[in-house]
Amino acid sequence: MRLRSDITEQLIRTHRDNQFDPQRGMRTSLALTEGGLGPHTIKYFGRRVDHSIHIPTFWKFVLSIHGNWGLVNRMVIRPETDIIDELFRVGGSDTVRGYELGQVGVLTGGQVQNRL
Repeated sequence: MRLRSDITEQLIRTHRDNQFDPQRGMRTSLALTEGGLGPHTIKYFGRRVDHSIHIPTFWKFVLSIHGNWGLVNRMVIRPETDIIDELFRVGGSDTVRGYELGQVGVLTGGQVQNRL
């Protein structure tokens, strides 16, 4: 078992009318994560951008668009399984319904498999 330790710096800019139930506005966050702060830990560097925008439409309906972008690099050459917890996962009720979390795009043997 490998240990994991990291530190994350995050910058958030938000212009929403309500934090919990926004009707209009946007939120953007930029995050940098450095892993491997101690000995015998997984060493990696990650960048992540998260953006959402909320647009009022007709009646009381709101169109919400949300996107994530991320990149993780290992600092020391090790198997991909060291950083597998840092990778994006899809499945579950928030992304691809009908699949469990992590079931679509699972990393096995260094190759991404889609089970769609």
